[in-house]
Parts: sequence; C-alpha cells; structure tokens
Amino acid sequence: MMTPRRSTAFVPVNDLETLLVAAVADSAKRAAFQRAVLTYELLAVGPEVARKSRLKLGKPGKDLALMEMMGPEGRPVAALFTAQPRIEEVFGLGRTAIAFRGDVILTIVARRGAFLNPGLPYAVYWSPRTIDRMLNGPGSATSA
Repeated sequence: MMTPRRSTAFVPVNDLETLLVAAVADSAKRAAFQRAVLTYELLAVGPEVARKSRLKLGKPGKDLALMEMMGPEGRPVAALFTAQPRIEEVFGLGRTAIAFRGDVILTIVARRGAFLNPGLPYAVYWSPRTIDRMLNGPGSATSA
C-alpha cells in the first residue's frame, strides 16, 4: 500500500525518498523502489533509545526491540524510516536511530510486517507476505 497520507509538502532528503515519491506517483516504478529499499539504509528506533545512554541489541538469535506502530491490519508492526528527519517528524527530537541495510532490517521484521515513514505524507506498509516477496522473489516458498 503506497499512498500520500497528508497534503503537506514532502521534500525528499535522499535518493530513496526520491524513488518513493516516484513510486507513489507512478505504479510502474514501485518494483524499482522495492528493489532499491533492499540496498539502501533504513532507520529504526529502539523504544528505550531516547531514555538510556546506551543501546542493548541483545544476543544473536534474540528479537530486537524496535518502536512499533499500528498497521492497517490492526497489528503492531515495526516503524522504519528513510532518514533521521523523518523520525523527528513522527517522534520529535531526541530519538536516536539504529541504521540497517534494507534487506537486513526487513529480514528481522519479516514475521510481523513494517511501516516505512508511518504518519508521514509518503508512507508504505509492508505485510509479512510483501516483505517475503521483496526478499525472496514472487515465487518464494513462504509467499505461495
């Protein structure tokens, strides 16, 4: 689902946001945007990052606690962002981001889904099935 959420101006601050705006305007560009997401840096916010001076990511194999938002299906999903200013627009100043390559963070959040730039004019919701297709292709075993 890719739609502008508000009528306020959204000025892209990086190449990924430029691709996002183009994908919303022209559905033929969505596949290129989804491929690009896998290689670009995405940002996430840990729920305790702003209140603590150090960040604990846990041990390998443990879940990573990330800030979540309510998805359109009524379940909480990871909140991901295209740039630090977008985090500040949603949560205010004082939130520090954790940066991940797109394919890495999408693999981490794949079971629950994700919202890119939630609450902003250009936002994308990815269901678990959509993330699986992005990561593994349309014919993947788990997306069938």
